[in-house]
Amino acid sequence: MKARMHGAAGRWLAIALAIFATLTSAVAAIESAPMAVDAARRWSMEDPKAFLSASAGWLTGAYAASHPDWRREILLRRGRAGWLLSDRQVNQEAVDSLREMGRSLPSAEASAYALFLEGDDLADIGQYESAIAAVTRAAELLRATKDPYWRAVANAELCDVYWGTEQSASAMPYCRRAQKYFRSVNDDWFLARLENVIAMLLAEQDEQDPQAIELATSARARFQKLEMTSMMAMMDDNLSSLYLARGDAKHALELSQGALTIELAAGKINHAVSSYVNVAMAQSALGLHAQALNSVEQALRAAADVGLESRKDAIYRAQMDIAEAAGNWPLATEAARKAMEAAGSLQTEQQKRAIAEMQARYAAVEQKREIERLDHDQRVRELELARSQEVNARQAEQLARQNLWLWLVTVAIAGLALITLLLFALWRASRRHAQRMRVLADTDALTQVLNRRAFLARLQLAYERCVQSGEGGSVALVDADYFKQINDTRGHQMGDLALQRIVAALAAALRATDCIGRLGGEEFGMLLAGADVDQARRQSEMARARVAHDHEQTDGLGFPMTVSIGVASLDLATMATAGDWLQAADRALYQAKAGGRNRVVVATAGRDESGTPLQSALPQPG
Repeated sequence: MKARMHGAAGRWLAIALAIFATLTSAVAAIESAPMAVDAARRWSMEDPKAFLSASAGWLTGAYAASHPDWRREILLRRGRAGWLLSDRQVNQEAVDSLREMGRSLPSAEASAYALFLEGDDLADIGQYESAIAAVTRAAELLRATKDPYWRAVANAELCDVYWGTEQSASAMPYCRRAQKYFRSVNDDWFLARLENVIAMLLAEQDEQDPQAIELATSARARFQKLEMTSMMAMMDDNLSSLYLARGDAKHALELSQGALTIELAAGKINHAVSSYVNVAMAQSALGLHAQALNSVEQALRAAADVGLESRKDAIYRAQMDIAEAAGNWPLATEAARKAMEAAGSLQTEQQKRAIAEMQARYAAVEQKREIERLDHDQRVRELELARSQEVNARQAEQLARQNLWLWLVTVAIAGLALITLLLFALWRASRRHAQRMRVLADTDALTQVLNRRAFLARLQLAYERCVQSGEGGSVALVDADYFKQINDTRGHQMGDLALQRIVAALAAALRATDCIGRLGGEEFGMLLAGADVDQARRQSEMARARVAHDHEQTDGLGFPMTVSIGVASLDLATMATAGDWLQAADRALYQAKAGGRNRVVVATAGRDESGTPLQSALPQPG
């Protein structure tokens, strides 16, 4: 009986052990992630196509359902892989899934990731302001967690979006904060990303900064440590631009060509477009202009294939530079026009300034062509004049030898003298025409006042004169209030007339020794020579009042206009350069705007009249 009982107990024990082993295996299978997050991040960057194919099934498995943090990271990697391949559908699917996670769990981190991916896509299509807004909202969500890691991630993404949208000054503080945290935890992935961006920012400030190449090389070494070959290729392309700025075009070309080969093989068209441009610039620097223009065409085709509208402006500018270097003026002019069109489709203040810059360069190219033509014509006329003078000399000798032909030779000399006078008159007329062209190069076409380049040159001369003589002076920056509303509601033609009326009102308040210039859009500068603070305030107030009452004139436009004016009197103790002088006026202008517009704010040494420090209107990093 006991034997049977022991036998039955043994069988039940064996069955229990088998069931326990089966359950243990099942739990182990459930708890085993398809791939670690770090490995998924590396794979998504190195081979995004393969990663997207393999990871689609992971998100429907049991592990993803029971591990939302892991699922969130895989969705971010899928979105970024889609961005590398310029696949907006994959990116949007990841955004939708992350947004749903953020609502259902709820999860601030998932919601922030969705906004990061939105920002990537918005920046690609040139909607820079919207991209910054999306990433800023994401950063606010992560900061609210009070977790140092997520705050550092927020700073890293803000660093990236400000750099990508060409706002370098705003990017650097976020980059440095994120770098400090990730250096403390020795995170090579984030450090490599940040060192790359900081290197590019330093190069924008000073192309010869040795720290730029040092940081870019360090970032490459970190990607190598992480075994990320295609990211090393991206760093080679960035290093190429740094070496090119230092004049080492041969090394730059080798790096960019190697990077381009790897990026095309990985399908990373987003990165490949930049490599095409760097290859083209290096080829042009080596005198291989035909090959360089071909590389630019390949960049344009690649950008068009994946809808990278935000890159076309930079590509056309590169094409213009290369065409100028090759002496192909028609192509340079056409590239300048297309660059303006591409920049005009983007939604950012930086791009508005880029349009103004391209318009100036376009005009400069046209003027250069005209001046070269005039110079050529002048050289031809000078040669003809020289030949005429030789004929005169020969005929004078013949007159000395042949008195018989005196009358005929005299007539001939008189005719040649007349021709000489006509040629001389034509030569003087061409010189006057060339001088008029130079005046046009310094004049804003719409308002007929100095353009930005000419005004800044006058400002520099005035500053140097004040430094040498010890005399004073003031500069005022004027901005039309709510000018965009005039364009939007009354049309751009009325907006142009409004600018002309504003300039006329400002000019009426100036003295003969003062000058006015258009700095861009609806912003103007007034250089008040020798004017102290009180004189500058009176003139600026007079100008403001004239604009405010202009609509009351019989020839007014029929609607009120106002301007805000920031005035800075020169203080050599605090203004080491003409740029410091202008920046003081700019800060005063922003104070006038912030104070309600239609007013004059006068500042010296960076303070307004009440002694309050002037603040910039640019958002400060938080």
